[in-house]
Parts: sequence; structure tokens; C-alpha cells
Amino acid sequence: MGGERNQHQWDTILRSVSAVGAYRDSHRDRLRPRQVAEFLIPRLEMPQSLRFCCDFIAPSLSTLAAMTGGGAGSLPLGEARAAEMRGADLDVILHGGLHEFLQEFLRRNGSIAMATAADYHFD
Repeated sequence: MGGERNQHQWDTILRSVSAVGAYRDSHRDRLRPRQVAEFLIPRLEMPQSLRFCCDFIAPSLSTLAAMTGGGAGSLPLGEARAAEMRGADLDVILHGGLHEFLQEFLRRNGSIAMATAADYHFD
């Protein structure tokens, strides 16, 4: 997670989610990959973080289910995803590999999307 090339990549990631200013405001020192990962994965008060976004999955699916009577497949997956992210520990994530965590995160989100599509006949 270090090195000059990675510094540029982390800066690019922050820019891609419009979080450079917020990161710089909360971390006055130079860009540090671990701090960027903490900023963008488990931090609840950061609107661009994975945790913040996952906290909206279950309520959104719940509202959709209440409106339509559907959601049998997607709602439990969304609730599980939010619960997992609430319990996310950055040290555990980094120990298991950031790349591996992100791949699994995307795979699981894809499963929620497919279940939502099936529940509401989007496919």
C-alpha cells in the first residue's frame, strides 16, 4: 500500500469520489494509504465510504418492499451487507488483503443487485 505510484493511485481514488478536500481537512499530514482506506471503507461519517453507502441499502430495499410487497430475496441480502459493514474492522480487512476485500465487496453487491432485479423483474 505504499510507494510513489500508489500515492498517486490513492490520490486518484480520493479525487474520483470527490473526497480530496474532506480527506485533507481531517488528515493534515501527507496522504497515507492506510488513512485513505480507513476514510473510504469503515468511516460512518464519510458519505463516500462503503459503510455509509451500505447503511442505505437495507432501508432503501425495505421501503421498496413495503411499497410493492416484494423483496424476498434482496432485502435479507441488503440487511446482511449493512450489518457486515457495521462490523468491518480495517485491520482485519488489510490483513486479508485490500484487493481481495474489494473483489468480495463487489461480488456481494452484485448478488444484491441480481436479487433486486429478480425480485422486481428488472431483468
